[in-house]
Amino acid sequence: MIEALSTTVLGFGITLIFLYLLSLILDLMRVVFYKKDKKEPKILPSREQEKTKFQEDETEEDEGELIAVITSAILACSQKPADEIKIRLIRRINQRTPIWAMESRLNLMKHQQHLRSLR
Repeated sequence: MIEALSTTVLGFGITLIFLYLLSLILDLMRVVFYKKDKKEPKILPSREQEKTKFQEDETEEDEGELIAVITSAILACSQKPADEIKIRLIRRINQRTPIWAMESRLNLMKHQQHLRSLR
């Protein structure tokens, strides 16, 4: 029993020492091989600045329209008047969501809607 315990402690000790040494080696590699990019930002000419401002205005309008559409869709699905619902936050869900996760969300929403209709 004592021999097994000493073997276990020795194994843990060797593993921890090796992992610490590996951590030090990786830190050393980061210091040696890491290069900082010290590039100055490019100054856009006036035409490109105007295009950029125009694009920002369009995205703000599009997001406002998107929020209005989402709000109206929520009101239509819940079949409640607008004064009973307060939307606090609309945020994007990551587009890299797997299809099974999206399907699960849809099923959960359908189930919740079904439970509300039973009340």
